[in-house]
Amino acid sequence: MILKEITARTFANRWKRKTYDHKLPSLSRLVVLKWRQFRVETIGGYNFRGQERDFVQRAYDGMGQHTFEIINGAQDWVNWRQIPRAMRGRIPEGAALIVDLGCGPGSSTRIIAWHGAPSWRIIGMDFSEDLIRQARHRVESGGFSTASGKQPAVEFVVGSVVEPFRDASGTELADLSVDYVNSSGIVGHHLSRESFTSLATELRRVVKPHGFVSLDSGPHLKGGIIRSVMERFGFVLRTKVRSVPLDPRPQLVFQKEDMGG
Repeated sequence: MILKEITARTFANRWKRKTYDHKLPSLSRLVVLKWRQFRVETIGGYNFRGQERDFVQRAYDGMGQHTFEIINGAQDWVNWRQIPRAMRGRIPEGAALIVDLGCGPGSSTRIIAWHGAPSWRIIGMDFSEDLIRQARHRVESGGFSTASGKQPAVEFVVGSVVEPFRDASGTELADLSVDYVNSSGIVGHHLSRESFTSLATELRRVVKPHGFVSLDSGPHLKGGIIRSVMERFGFVLRTKVRSVPLDPRPQLVFQKEDMGG
């Protein structure tokens, strides 16, 4: 593992990551990110792709911050394009509760906060204790702000997406209390149909009537399966958000029907 982390640090230092708070990342940047990811996975021997929970959790827990940043670089590129478009006009400007599933060290949460309002409460959730530790450190160092420079309420919790949602205090989120749920890079990449059905059950419980859920499609769980399961639980597909035209793995944005939970 030490050799793998040294390899990851080498590539991380060679290609300094940029932030894209004011403009979308270019397509040429995606090529660089994909190349970095390929080299770390191939030379470093990192294998994190799968649907078996224990395997995936061990893989992410053992990465380290530099390795995660390289492996997640291409996904972060996609997130800066997809998350704001999926969110736009779908979250109240006043007090709102947003849950970010599979938040990692807070990379996707940071995008939500940047494009959000200071009145929002954002809960990031991930099953990796190490990644959540990094995310909490970001909060302590002031790493989350809106585009106007204000600080929204951001908290992080260790938890699985197939279990009841909780806040950082361990309190289970109340029924019909969540305005918006985001998942970027976990549903389509790491969930089976069975585990996704468990997630959909919890989404039906916590999301408010007319609230929204934005879910990533991917190589392991296709958009058609995601849609069929969500429709069974009272959600209607409203749009597909792509990072670029013809993107084969769009973000699927669902709205909950008024079915009383």
